Parts: sequence; C-alpha cells; structure tokens
Amino acid sequence: HYTTLHQYALGAVAQYDTRDITFYPTRGLFFKTNLQVHTTATPHSSTAHPLYSTFSADLRHYIPLAHQLLIAWQVKTQWLLSKESDPSRLYPLLPRLGGQDGLRGVNSDMFRDDVMMAFQAELRIPLWSIFRATVFAGIGDVYDLHNWHWEIPKVGYGLGLRATINKAKVNIRVDVARSNVDPRWNTINAYSFYLTATEAF
Repeated sequence: HYTTLHQYALGAVAQYDTRDITFYPTRGLFFKTNLQVHTTATPHSSTAHPLYSTFSADLRHYIPLAHQLLIAWQVKTQWLLSKESDPSRLYPLLPRLGGQDGLRGVNSDMFRDDVMMAFQAELRIPLWSIFRATVFAGIGDVYDLHNWHWEIPKVGYGLGLRATINKAKVNIRVDVARSNVDPRWNTINAYSFYLTATEAF
C-alpha cells in the first residue's frame, strides 16, 4: 500500500520601486521580499506538514553624482528553512553565492548553504556615446543554520564595460572579476569573465 503525498505552496511578495528606469536606473530605490511555505499532505487528510520555507530580500539604491557618475549598491539575502529528514533532497534549492549577477569573481556552483548574505556596490562611469565603464566590489558568504559560525567572507572585485543597445537603456555587459577564493577551487588563474545583457542589479 502506497500513500500519495500532495505538495502545496503558499507565498507572499512585497515590492517597493522608485527607480526612474528599469534596465539602467540612474536614481531611486528598489526593495523586494518574498516568502514561500511549501507543505505536504495526504489526499484524505486536512493536516499539512511543513516541508520547507524560503525567504529572500533584495534592497538596491542608485545615487547620482556629478557628470553622470553613479553609485549603485545592493544588499541581498536568501534563506532556506527546512524540516526535511533528508537534507540532500533540497540541495538544488539551497541559496548560492556568486555568479554573474551576484558576487562576481566567485563561481556560483562553489558555495551553497541554508543562508546567503551578500553586499555589492558599483561606480558607473560614462565614457563616450553609448559606452560606460564600471568598477565594482562585493562581499558575502553562506551559512549553515544548524552550525552557524563566522569565517573570512568571500570578496569579489573587478572592472566592466557597458554598451547601450536601445532607448530603454538595455546594455551589453562585459565584466572581468577576481576574488579572494583559493584559485584551485575557482576559475583559471582566479579570473572570471561575464558577457550578458542588462546590469548585475
């Protein structure tokens, strides 16, 4: 005899946005938070059993300076709260650190755990016509909720070039970054390269 389990999810999202432009903001504030609770229940039972919950928060601020210079910064966190008896089943859902939109310079497949916290900032610099440059840096880490302890956080930093391709200010983005992660566990020569559209945040 097999018992069928059904999975249900309930979530809530809150967002506040005063950015002047979506793809390349020059001023304003953006905040978004998301909470989801995933549960299981048998078809003939009204009792739901908590399986896992996810929480995320993303805060961004864009501050214009003189001569079209711009400072942009972001604080982001992601949490996975679970009562799963086999934690390996939830491994694909664990928050990640790094990647092209996160802590650049850190491979996004390297660090996963129950909690991710990161901060990054950029100085965005006008060059000529459709071209802009950026200098960026970030710091963050992942943590085990059941064995929380402090370690040296991961740090990434680098340079980038932007080319605007339309009136909505969508950019082609080229970034090169390094980190304080041991090169044996990171990309070749500890450099990471990114080519994509839109900004990291």
